[in-house]
Amino acid sequence: MSKLELRPFEEQLANVIYANRLDQAEKKGEEKGFEKGEKEGFEKGERNVILKLLEKDTPEEISEKYNIPLEKMEKIEKSKNQI
Repeated sequence: MSKLELRPFEEQLANVIYANRLDQAEKKGEEKGFEKGEKEGFEKGERNVILKLLEKDTPEEISEKYNIPLEKMEKIEKSKNQI
């Protein structure tokens, strides 16, 4: 039988605090990303979808296929390297 190892309470507490801080940082990062997109006039998630589309197609092609204003596409393309 394997022996059950007990970790000191302080170590367990430190791990919980670390995990909590990591979760908070991720949420804060997501919120900042959404805020940045909203300030630029994009709805939540819209910018990310367009960035994915830009990996395969040009702004002109995407604008034509999905009826998205070309100016919006170009704005997202210019800003993609600024994040």
